[in-house]
Amino acid sequence: MKKQQIIILVALLTVLLSVSACGCLGGGKKKEKAAPAPSVQSETPTTGQEAIDLKKAHDEKALTDEEYKEAKEKLLKEGEQPTKESAEQPKQEQKETEEKAK
Repeated sequence: MKKQQIIILVALLTVLLSVSACGCLGGGKKKEKAAPAPSVQSETPTTGQEAIDLKKAHDEKALTDEEYKEAKEKLLKEGEQPTKESAEQPKQEQKETEEKAK
């Protein structure tokens, strides 16, 4: 009888050690959270970002004072005028709304 108890005890200890070694009891490595998805940025930089890039290029002496001044003026003029896409966007949205209403 005592021999049978020892065999059962050894078997239980073996199972317990095997389960704890594989991390099945929560003692294994903690799972790391997945990194958040990168934010989606538009393909074209904003006027502000282009101005920052111009200033950086000027500060690093990649552009002369004259080149920087001309590029900045051109950028500011382009930023004031709506692009063809942005001018057509409200028309496209209105058309889609009308089609849905039908």
